[in-house]
Amino acid sequence: WTSFNKKEIEEQLDEVRAKLDKLPDPITGNPQFELNRMIGNCASAIEKETKGEKRNLWRDVNKEFERFKIELCSTRPIFVVGKLRDGSTAKFDVLKEFLDPETSEFNLGLDESEPLKEITEADIQRRINDARGRHLPGFIPYSAASESIKDFQEKWKNPAFHCLSNIHGIMSKAVEESIEARFDRFPLLVGLMKHNAIKWLEECKKETLERLKFNMSMESSHPFTLDVGSMFVGKIAYLAALQEAVRNDNDRQPSDNLDLIAAVMAYFKLSFKRFADSVAMTIVHAFIDKYPKSVYEKLLMSIIDGGYDANELIQEDNTIVVAREELFQHEKRMQEVLDDLVRFGV
Repeated sequence: WTSFNKKEIEEQLDEVRAKLDKLPDPITGNPQFELNRMIGNCASAIEKETKGEKRNLWRDVNKEFERFKIELCSTRPIFVVGKLRDGSTAKFDVLKEFLDPETSEFNLGLDESEPLKEITEADIQRRINDARGRHLPGFIPYSAASESIKDFQEKWKNPAFHCLSNIHGIMSKAVEESIEARFDRFPLLVGLMKHNAIKWLEECKKETLERLKFNMSMESSHPFTLDVGSMFVGKIAYLAALQEAVRNDNDRQPSDNLDLIAAVMAYFKLSFKRFADSVAMTIVHAFIDKYPKSVYEKLLMSIIDGGYDANELIQEDNTIVVAREELFQHEKRMQEVLDDLVRFGV
């Protein structure tokens, strides 16, 4: 034993044990119990992700919500009525304060490649004329306002669907990573868990999509709000600004059209923000929050209903089994050598 250095043996033994620590412990208990435990741990990890205990998921989700807000706002109209005091054309953006003027958000859609749709006083007048029927002059048909609003609400669908689809991708990635982290050493099990977890995620997405469609049908059916105060205050403020802009245009006299434009502007501002929040809250509640509440049951039942053998599912990857056994044997030999060195006082 004199050819062995005690310090070298101890260092080698530490290296072997460090490698063993990096490998998962072998399954020694009841296979079904161990399987249930691992599924429970995986479900708990997914729930922690969705509750915000890990920042990566929500960092990506919040970025997507921000992108959704910008895409939604890119469908907004710009109202072009009258002139400013300096003689330039007056343009009214009802979402000016909703977007951040210090970032590219505010300018989104204002470039020449993707200009925002402009609504002029003449456009509103045509709608009023088309909808008037037997109404007397000075009486503005409700349908003129309703149709003006609906034209733009139809464009809200794609941003909402894009948002859900992208967040579904974010969730899929997080779920797959959680499953791989816990089941990757079981070749048969990891594929089965991924398949069923993503299947349940897809079901949650479909349900959320139906809720979004319902929200959109409510928004686009008829303009409605209980927030009379905001509508009234917004309309009065916009009407005053519109009247001033018209007077700046060669001292024209304000027409009844401005009343409709002010009402449409006030409602656009209110409904845009309401819809943006409702989409985000629906996705969070019906998709992100709902999924982890049932994922444990779904994964467990997929094994029970499928009639799978727990012993087969938790068969480890052979490379891990071989590597662990070799390290165990190496550790055993090194420990025996170290014990002999200590025994002989070397």
